[in-house]
Amino acid sequence: MRNFVTLVISVLMLGMASAQSLLVPKLPAKIPFSMTSDLPVVRVTFGERQFELLLDLGGYHAIALSTNALPDVPLTFLKGTDRMRDSNGKVYEARRFVATNVSIEGVPVGDLTGGELLPLIVLPKPLKGLIGWGFLKNYLLVFDFNARELRLYDRADADALRRECGTNEFKIEVENGSVVSDFDTEVGRLKFHWDTGSAGNLLQPGKATDPLLSSSWLRELRVGSKNMPTTRFDRHEFARPKTDAVLGTPFFESHTTCFDFVRRVGAMR
Repeated sequence: MRNFVTLVISVLMLGMASAQSLLVPKLPAKIPFSMTSDLPVVRVTFGERQFELLLDLGGYHAIALSTNALPDVPLTFLKGTDRMRDSNGKVYEARRFVATNVSIEGVPVGDLTGGELLPLIVLPKPLKGLIGWGFLKNYLLVFDFNARELRLYDRADADALRRECGTNEFKIEVENGSVVSDFDTEVGRLKFHWDTGSAGNLLQPGKATDPLLSSSWLRELRVGSKNMPTTRFDRHEFARPKTDAVLGTPFFESHTTCFDFVRRVGAMR
């Protein structure tokens, strides 16, 4: 995840609870989203309360909520805390919880296990947290930014990926909750992080085609057998995830993108 000015906040999860009582919605499910500060946002309901949360493929938790939102949400705190270390080595602790009776844009998803949002992670107002990888990994995903819609399919529905995004597939891997792929570029093979929680495309300075400029254009960009159009990246150094680049909102707005976590493949139109 990145904050809304694309500043990279890196966290290492050291003790995460993973259990949750997930209510499987009727599939396929369509979850509309809006855009705030170039980030996808969904309305999430907890019983009688509703908040706007970031839809963040790069966020580790199924759900994370800001400290000031916790008193207004029906939840049960779990024993212990999550210990997180930022890119400078400083350790933070956040409370863990189970949020009950959760619905995302009217789609009931049951109880979600999550954690308190660290104060160093800055989100644009009025966002109170995020829906992240811990929830999204349970489905085959179709991100359609042009339609402002996330579509959820059964994880094993490989036909859905082909219908939505075609047969030109590429490999994806999951590393510490980050979805990544290798791309071939004019500066060599680079590892890219797929992150709907980043408002921009980011490139490590050492991989920039022109290190004197604040942005770089990758003109030879290929994943699997698919050639991408020339793509602009902002030069930005980050420690985690350990990748060369981040694909954020500008990339997702150019392609309908599918992720199949059972077969570890993606595809795009």
